[in-house]
Amino acid sequence: MMRRLLMAAGAACVLFGSGCEWSGSGDEDSWDDSYSWVNFSGTYRLYNVVDPEDESTSNQIQVTGEGQGVTGATDTYSGTLAHRPVVAGSVTINIGGTTFTDDGTGSLSGGQGGSINWGTGAWNAKTSGTPPVSGVGITATYKYLVSSTVVAGGSPITSLTVNQQGNLINIRDNNGAAYSGRVTGASVPEDGRSAASNIRMVFYASSGKSKINGTLAGDWSGTGEGTSGTLANRQLEGTY
Repeated sequence: MMRRLLMAAGAACVLFGSGCEWSGSGDEDSWDDSYSWVNFSGTYRLYNVVDPEDESTSNQIQVTGEGQGVTGATDTYSGTLAHRPVVAGSVTINIGGTTFTDDGTGSLSGGQGGSINWGTGAWNAKTSGTPPVSGVGITATYKYLVSSTVVAGGSPITSLTVNQQGNLINIRDNNGAAYSGRVTGASVPEDGRSAASNIRMVFYASSGKSKINGTLAGDWSGTGEGTSGTLANRQLEGTY
């Protein structure tokens, strides 16, 4: 059964891009040396997934009121959700009466803001500047993905580490399985680095009988021709 992967770049690697499902159509250019300034290498963590044979949310488990410690004499808090990968946009955290909600981009709105890492479950948040009443339980409500939705050899895939060098691509998953393949197409604007734009490439990689067909996408800031930099909102989407 084919499984759909939707993964975002982890915080530990260079920042990288948003994108929608995209496959080779014959309209995109093949990879060539003029794209050498584009690099999608990094670690991508599973944060949402849909079984193409089941468009429902049956692979998502609801967690309500999970304890995340208690309030104290501070306005800054952090914790880690017990189950992951977390479904993007599903998180609500209550700290002493201040509610924080996941806006679907990895940020928590409410109070003075915060952030959530869907892959690790780690979060941080700051209340309105005045510490809340001490000793009140901090709770989290969220959804997480059933780990069996994407598996390799019976073990769940939760992250993919990508090493892209030109038109060659090597991937290692969190279970240690190695995949190798190549770029089959790229969508890079004609004006290259001179303007802000979304940059995408299509790839395939295989490991024995397992194969990943996917797209890597990122937003270039457009800081000028001849410069180098990072891609924002990096994302990997594909089928396994």
